[in-house]
Amino acid sequence: MGAGGGPFRLGRHVDGVPVRRGAHGHGVPRGPRRPRAREPPGRRHPHALPRALRAALLGARHGRGDRVPGDDPRRARSLRDPARRRRARELDRFLEAEHAAWEPPRVLGSPTHALLEGLHGRGLKLGLVSNAFDPGWLLHQDLEQMGLADRLDFAVFSSEVGVRKPDPRIFRRALDALGVEPENALFVGDRLYEDVRGAGELGMTTVQALWFRADEHPAGVEPDHQAFTQLDVLNIARRFLA
Repeated sequence: MGAGGGPFRLGRHVDGVPVRRGAHGHGVPRGPRRPRAREPPGRRHPHALPRALRAALLGARHGRGDRVPGDDPRRARSLRDPARRRRARELDRFLEAEHAAWEPPRVLGSPTHALLEGLHGRGLKLGLVSNAFDPGWLLHQDLEQMGLADRLDFAVFSSEVGVRKPDPRIFRRALDALGVEPENALFVGDRLYEDVRGAGELGMTTVQALWFRADEHPAGVEPDHQAFTQLDVLNIARRFLA
């Protein structure tokens, strides 16, 4: 699941959840993509303005691109500046207050929890790989709030490790933590470039989660499987492990 500005995803882990080995080439055949009705921005993303403000603040502080603060030696040097450290603490307090002010608290629907239970019930290791600007400690609090922390064996955010998907190092971090090799892992994500390409180049079997997003068409990026629902993911995982 990925949280970098989008909904949490499961991966090879189910967003990034490594699972164990199974058969390739099965699952849901690729076909016409389902059209999706547009919702008013305010209804679909009630926190769009705070998120945009947060991204702007963090972008100004950390810079742009696939690298994040932990990967930038200039950033490390800048933290020795007391004024910069003070501003960083102030920004962290702002982010913590903004998270605490979310109403209602963010929760995941029962289909997602049922999917995680179904995968765990098959003896699979589950993990999360997510691009995110917010500090990792806040995002781990979010996992607790959403009831995900106890269902995941591992979670890693780009803001913690200094690289962002599709960089293979963030996927490798999850695989190493779970003790799973890429060829024995299934990664489920909604973004073709960040998720499917990134995990696929490392050798993971990829599943595009179309219930999150179905409007991306980057050239040369094709998932091994497509899932229109969480049940599709369970079926793909079952065949992967056969």
